[in-house]
Amino acid sequence: MVLIGTSHPKTIDLSDARIPITKVFASNDGIATVEMISSTRSLLPTDTRWIEIEGGNHSQFGHYGHQLFDGAPTISREQQQAITRAALMEALSGGRRGQSWGGRRGLE
Repeated sequence: MVLIGTSHPKTIDLSDARIPITKVFASNDGIATVEMISSTRSLLPTDTRWIEIEGGNHSQFGHYGHQLFDGAPTISREQQQAITRAALMEALSGGRRGQSWGGRRGLE
């Protein structure tokens, strides 16, 4: 399971899930904030892979323009989406190759 740019799970306890989970989030996200994400950390398994995109925001996970209350990005949409794609492809391939794709582990 890959969770991208979301504060979910908000109330559902997935801590005993037996599937690999990767959570991709952005440091400047004003919608699914780092604080919101870290407050639900206990609802995910301890081996969840946490990928923080430094300088990314919520709006740049998609192509719908700026979202009200979102933070300002300090990286380009192309950079953020390339990091997101690489993290997604790595999760889907079952790999844990580290940080060669430009992301960094967060909340650890």
